[in-house]
Amino acid sequence: MILSMLTTVAAAGVVGYTYFVQSGSPSPSKSDAKKNQRIFVNRGLSVKEGKNIRTIQQLRRRDIPGGKEYVFRIPLGLSYEDFSKQLSALQDGLNNRRQRREITLNDIKAIRRFKDIIELWQREPERVNKEIEMNYDGVLKIKVYDEPLPDQFTYTNETATSCKGWQIPVGYNRTGLIKHDFADIPHLLVAGATGKGKSVFLKSIVSTLISNQPKHLQLTLIDLKGGLDFSPFARCRQPKTLAKDVEEAYTALVKIREHMEQRMNFMLSNGYEDVSEMGEPTRHFIVIDEAAELSSAGESDPNLKKMKVACEALSDITRRGRAVGLSLVYATQYPTNETQIDDVRFLKFTKN
Repeated sequence: MILSMLTTVAAAGVVGYTYFVQSGSPSPSKSDAKKNQRIFVNRGLSVKEGKNIRTIQQLRRRDIPGGKEYVFRIPLGLSYEDFSKQLSALQDGLNNRRQRREITLNDIKAIRRFKDIIELWQREPERVNKEIEMNYDGVLKIKVYDEPLPDQFTYTNETATSCKGWQIPVGYNRTGLIKHDFADIPHLLVAGATGKGKSVFLKSIVSTLISNQPKHLQLTLIDLKGGLDFSPFARCRQPKTLAKDVEEAYTALVKIREHMEQRMNFMLSNGYEDVSEMGEPTRHFIVIDEAAELSSAGESDPNLKKMKVACEALSDITRRGRAVGLSLVYATQYPTNETQIDDVRFLKFTKN
């Protein structure tokens, strides 16, 4: 009986030590800070001063959401660029052959029998997959996150309401939601291979704009895959056109260009520089999925080629459209010179 109790207590002590170690408390294992220093020395990032070899010196460490931040002083003679080039080696080194068992304090408290300890100890370990960010503001700061950023996030009503004015959500980083503001940069180029979420991203753009600017938004939606992806918006009042092929796209873009010319002439005759100065709150967005289909390069059909050449008036919209309240969202699989239209290749680039 006594032996059984002692055995259970001893095993629980081992499990407790495991929890103690993984929670960040002092242990015989090397800390991430020490590993950082060793990796940099092994990569040749040290200087010799007399008989001394100097490398980065840790100044402090602090907890951050999802990980820890280490602050180092860089020795004279080395630069931040020397260290930033080693980011991949540093990340690989911290993850090198490391595994961990997720043992919580509640797990330890729940131990009642020796069998509980065995089951806890036999729990499948998880592969350590830390992620690192590095920056410099007079000292070297290395942020070590316990987990990498997720590959995707869920679009919700809260995502839309967190965007103001003409902002749309683009993604997440460690500090929160990344937004693109069409008030600052009126056009957007989106690239992504088939099945990588390009059309879903376009629908999130349209959904956000409709939700946040229902009274001041006009849309021309061009889906050259047959119109199915934009069909959920057909009942909304904001879309003026839902084009499903090159011919319908040609008709829509010709009308937009004529309207642009009329508005520019009106603004010119009345001394307005842009729609904001004119007091016009409405903005017109042209959203094109599979836009490479509008490129005339390689087109053999003479009628289609004629329409596609006319559709290349998009370059005129990107140059002059901002002043009259036009914005272009141009999505394609591969943003090469052949699939892009003149000035479109200079738009802000977002890759899915």
